[in-house]
Amino acid sequence: MPLLVRIIARFTGHAKVLPGPYTLGRYGIVLNIVGLVFLLFASITFNCPTVNPVDYNNMNYTSAAIGVIGLI
Repeated sequence: MPLLVRIIARFTGHAKVLPGPYTLGRYGIVLNIVGLVFLLFASITFNCPTVNPVDYNNMNYTSAAIGVIGLI
């Protein structure tokens, strides 16, 4: 969520520049987009089952973990 909000704020002109000792400069928005794409890819890929057929012994509980984190 923070990456998505940061990207939207940058493109709508609502982003505030907070100067500090370290900055990514013009690469900041590109790296935020890359991070968001990787996060979305990983969230989808990690939910895929590792073996078939799926039962309670080999179920992938990543969906439950992502759901709990999303609720927090």
